Amino acid sequence: MNKRRIFFFFVFTILHISAAIGRDPQQHVVKDTLRINTDNTVPLFRSFKTEKLAAYKTDPAFNYTEEMAPSNWWQRFKHWFYNKLGSLLVNKKSTIVAKWFFILLGASALIFLVYKLLGMDIMSVFGKKSHSDQNQLVDPAENIHVIDFDAELRQAIENNNFKSAIRLLYLRSLKQLTDQQYIDWQPGKTNQAYIQELSERSFQANFALLTSQFEYTCYGDFAVQKQHFIIIKEAFNNLTQLISDK
Repeated sequence: MNKRRIFFFFVFTILHISAAIGRDPQQHVVKDTLRINTDNTVPLFRSFKTEKLAAYKTDPAFNYTEEMAPSNWWQRFKHWFYNKLGSLLVNKKSTIVAKWFFILLGASALIFLVYKLLGMDIMSVFGKKSHSDQNQLVDPAENIHVIDFDAELRQAIENNNFKSAIRLLYLRSLKQLTDQQYIDWQPGKTNQAYIQELSERSFQANFALLTSQFEYTCYGDFAVQKQHFIIIKEAFNNLTQLISDK
């Protein structure tokens, strides 16, 4: 099933449950039939000795006078915030609003957890490109299965476009992992999602390190030197060999 459909299924389910929780059940009023007995006992008044009271007043251990700290904007803000929060909890209408607020907050947290577990980019759910490009592997319109990696790599290296060459090496490793059924490649999926899918593979650390190198070089604001590219290219070749040997 398409992950986007799974995501929306969970969203609608969570919202439906939240709405059901928010409904107030029918209240049944039960009359109190208990009888209160009046206590007519005459109270016994006790008194303290004046000498002991005077001694307590002069004893520093019983001095509970508190000095008020100087008020600043932060103290005043906290005082205002707690007063507002307290008024929400004692007012009936405000209590309903607060109740729905926490229900929606909990539902939002569950929705966020679902899309994180599915390894999806939240912007790709709505068909938009994410602003956090460093977490997205490929353009949603790009298909790694139709790229001529040999030809494009050769052209990128000839033009000294080493950033593009590193990006192609990374995409080629994704295709190899997909062909070997080690990962489930999908447009909009994040780098970290693929790393997690390799948790039981011995070359996970190699792939995670090259993922960091890929993000650092391709999204960093600097030119990639040829010497740096040669080192990274060798690391990708080693990863290719490790994947092929499994």
